[in-house]
Amino acid sequence: MSSLAGHAKITRAALAMLAADGRVAGSVLDPARVTARVLSRDILDLLTLGHWRDPAQCRHFMRRFDGQGGREAYDEAVAWIRSRAAGAARVLARHGAPSQALGDALHAVQDSFAPGHAEREAANGPFPGAIRRIRRYAGADKAGHAEGDAAWRGSGRTLRRRPPRGAGLVRPAAADRRGGCHRRRSRP
Repeated sequence: MSSLAGHAKITRAALAMLAADGRVAGSVLDPARVTARVLSRDILDLLTLGHWRDPAQCRHFMRRFDGQGGREAYDEAVAWIRSRAAGAARVLARHGAPSQALGDALHAVQDSFAPGHAEREAANGPFPGAIRRIRRYAGADKAGHAEGDAAWRGSGRTLRRRPPRGAGLVRPAAADRRGGCHRRRSRP
């Protein structure tokens, strides 16, 4: 499971950047409501035992327990993020309020940066490192999960500035022998 404090910190920092940008109405993306939606993903999966079931792994940017490869896990997690983000956009357009779909999408993107969930290459300027390997919440990967989440939470890493448009925040790197992604994608 990921760190609730880490998710709250990252969400608040990102929303503060959006508010400072001036193009997003602060009342639409109320920090308390959005943060609650992001945190509730972990809480919901804890209550429903989703953290220990294959279908929920993409919600936390992790590989399933059934031997799923890294590329398939990446594709599944990105599809989850895209579908939830699209649903969130529809709800915002209709009702002007953040939905659980927004929290789900943000939660998965945030988990993709936690060392307990994914290993990344070194950052390249304003671009985060590409994903080298997606972890599984089992076996040797699980043994370091809590430490990876603690390192992520305590790293002090938050968004300091807005990434350039088209920055590939979630992108795979070349394969590694331990279940990494199979091919590298170029930035859009």
